[in-house]
Amino acid sequence: MGDSPARRVLLSLPAAALGAVVAGGCGDVPDVPVPSAVQELEAVFEEKRAELAVEADRFTRRDSRPELSAGTAHLGAGGLRFDPEAVACEPRPYGGAPGAWETSAPRERLSGSESEADGSVEVGLRNRDGATRFPVNARVITPDDTAYSVETTLTGTAWRRLSFPDDFPAPRGPLHEGSYTVVWSASEDLTLLACDGFHRG
Repeated sequence: MGDSPARRVLLSLPAAALGAVVAGGCGDVPDVPVPSAVQELEAVFEEKRAELAVEADRFTRRDSRPELSAGTAHLGAGGLRFDPEAVACEPRPYGGAPGAWETSAPRERLSGSESEADGSVEVGLRNRDGATRFPVNARVITPDDTAYSVETTLTGTAWRRLSFPDDFPAPRGPLHEGSYTVVWSASEDLTLLACDGFHRG
């Protein structure tokens, strides 16, 4: 069994105060003046109460979960999905990672003939504030929640465009009907950069 807070406090009492408590419980006269023993006991209890309050606050902070933001969201953590009606990903991330990120994807709903012409769709990303090479991860989530990822690199402010499924480890062939989500993240730590998508159907 774990020690109770009261037992922990008693075990930590000074010998004089503890003697007063024990002697008082036995009906004997304590060896120290009662007022000073009570004052010392109260001081010890107050000190332990403060320590327990600090410990409880520390555990509360440790167990608290941060809100989802672009700076903390990782692949698979946010459950992001593209909504063709809103032409945006839901839930919408906020507080984006440093950079002016722009995405590209088909904005019109693709018909069967359009997506079957060459069996692929082009998606892209760029950083209008980009000045160096920046490795990124592109992840496409299909209507049946199957995900395919590929690593690529942005260069300066130039667009980096990829063809799905050709540039991804995905089966070739006509795209299934439904919404496709495109999640762009930093390769180093998978920090979310942007989310986009397209719809076939």
